[in-house]
Amino acid sequence: MKFIFKKELPNYLEFLFSGLREDIRKAWLAKISLWHLDYQEQYKGGQTSVDIFIDTLIKEYFDNKGCDCFVLSEENPNCEVDYKKLIFIIDPIDGTHNLIMGYHSFTTSIAVYYNNKYIMGWVYDISRDLIYKAAIGEGAYIQNIYESRKIKTQDRKKLSDMRVSFHRAKDDRLITLQRAIVESAGKIRVSSCSSLDICLVASGVLHAFIDLSIHGHERGIDVAAAKIILIEAGGEMMYSTGTTYELQFPSETLIKKHVSIIASSGKNTKQEILRLYNEVDI
Repeated sequence: MKFIFKKELPNYLEFLFSGLREDIRKAWLAKISLWHLDYQEQYKGGQTSVDIFIDTLIKEYFDNKGCDCFVLSEENPNCEVDYKKLIFIIDPIDGTHNLIMGYHSFTTSIAVYYNNKYIMGWVYDISRDLIYKAAIGEGAYIQNIYESRKIKTQDRKKLSDMRVSFHRAKDDRLITLQRAIVESAGKIRVSSCSSLDICLVASGVLHAFIDLSIHGHERGIDVAAAKIILIEAGGEMMYSTGTTYELQFPSETLIKKHVSIIASSGKNTKQEILRLYNEVDI
């Protein structure tokens, strides 16, 4: 595998994460792929045994590699972040409910923060064995086991030409908006894995991802890596007001605070979605 990023630190991280991908893939083939057959607990949100399993696997991998880093994840949300170190913001499994019911739409994601800024995003689509990755200023890529290819968003002017994914609405006003999207969009896909959907927007498979939950389904830790990939691919992430969604610095807020976001493939897509929000008066 030829590594893409030319800057020294992203190139090192690309190499480091490729080894992590191998360990997660082995765990998937040996254990996780059939996990749903034995999972008896009713999922009520939050962490499960599989989240903890992958979280532990990731931390042990970095320890074994002698990586001098600080890991921020759901397992240590209240700890004091060491900002002098390389910081990995990790979501061990995004799409936990999908995994434990055997629906293949879930990821592991890592956003990298160093010297007071985010520098890289890495999202691993586990069941399909595909990596989405981006380094600031070096573009976004999709990678299989043989090659990496650059990805770009595909902007659209009309909703009828768009492929749209969303987290479904439950509030009456947002249900009205959801109905308008379903009736007008070219295609609708609902995967219940926001990091993957955002990466699909980044790669041109989808044109928009919309969180229609009234209080916000997403947390910074869920979308941090995917946002970096989206921006490097030419897309935008915003609130329903049109204000840009900015990632906060690494802290427990990334894990605990929920927000409602929209990922768009470009300026035209953004304007069309905001027009729909205004028409429905959200």
